[in-house]
Amino acid sequence: YMEYQADRIEMVLASHHIPARVEGGTVLPRWLRFNLTPAPNAKVSKVRNLSEELALALGADDVRVDRSGHSLTIEVPRQDAEAVYLLPMLGTMTRTLPHTAVLGISDAGQPLLIRLNSPDVAHIMVCGSTGSGKTELMRTMLASLALGNPQRHLQMILIDPKRRGLEPLAHLPHLAAPLISDANYAQQILDWLVNEMLRRDHFNVSQPNIVIAIDEVAELLMQGGQAMLDALVRLAQRGREAGLLFA
Repeated sequence: YMEYQADRIEMVLASHHIPARVEGGTVLPRWLRFNLTPAPNAKVSKVRNLSEELALALGADDVRVDRSGHSLTIEVPRQDAEAVYLLPMLGTMTRTLPHTAVLGISDAGQPLLIRLNSPDVAHIMVCGSTGSGKTELMRTMLASLALGNPQRHLQMILIDPKRRGLEPLAHLPHLAAPLISDANYAQQILDWLVNEMLRRDHFNVSQPNIVIAIDEVAELLMQGGQAMLDALVRLAQRGREAGLLFA
């Protein structure tokens, strides 16, 4: 099937006088990626402008044309897209870096990671429309952190006002407090975290790291008001150096 589709790609390009050859490809969970090597005089813009013709020839809704080094890649969505499961993906990794969360699979087919204590990472905000997978991403990140870090090195505070998104993680041993859904209790925990931040600043310590995960921040602020916002802002501004990270 890949060879057939590769022939179709070359045929479309040849019909528009673009000399190019498909040299190999990769099967990803949601995409078929073809490596395209155009002739030196071929214009990348012309290939990109043929995305609709390529999609029609390949029987796809759309295709993505991108440049990678000296070659182009043409990505076609799979009609039989596969789910990506966390545990099998972790099994392919030779080792897990401390305080590193798994986001999924990159365009190259490799595990996509984010290291929370990296200098390039402050806090993590997951945004998107309803049904886009924000909660699933948060669950994946938190579960991978729990699997890759002992409790003595990493603890978690989970705040979920609607008690739907983070409920499956309520029994993780890394929780420094039970799953929080009540706004008053959430305020108490955030005040405790502020005091813990000040204590760590005073004694110049930052371990163990505490990951604070909040599902539905807008709902939490609606219930908690200005006091809740003040605590969150203070933790976001100063908490990282004390080992308090939002994810």
